[in-house]
Amino acid sequence: MVKDLIEEVKRDNVIVSHKKEELERFMALCGISGISFEERTSGSPNPHAGESKMIHYLEYKEELEEYIAQANVKRQQLMRMLDTLESNVSINVMYMYCLENRTMSFIAKKMSYTKQRIYQVYEKAIIELSERFD
Repeated sequence: MVKDLIEEVKRDNVIVSHKKEELERFMALCGISGISFEERTSGSPNPHAGESKMIHYLEYKEELEEYIAQANVKRQQLMRMLDTLESNVSINVMYMYCLENRTMSFIAKKMSYTKQRIYQVYEKAIIELSERFD
């Protein structure tokens, strides 16, 4: 259960990041820079052309917000689990790896440990969490 939850949270992090980028691209491609409540003049080429784009943008944004809300439930569950770890080093490693999507190499460098030591801390934390929550 613990490893599965970690993988789900990491996967959600990646998907949310990609969906946010896609939303920004969609916004740029559609020329959406904000909502204007000014009255259109009759000389506008197609006064309703932007409405369809805005509706699609808002629908996609709403889907993303729903996905983020569901992902946050899993993140919070994982955070509560990680907070039960006995070692501050384990907590730091697990937060960086699971929630911040940092690589083991990055974590090792940041914490001034070897990559091998970070793997050991990670494995020990997984065992501790599995004993407690699986």
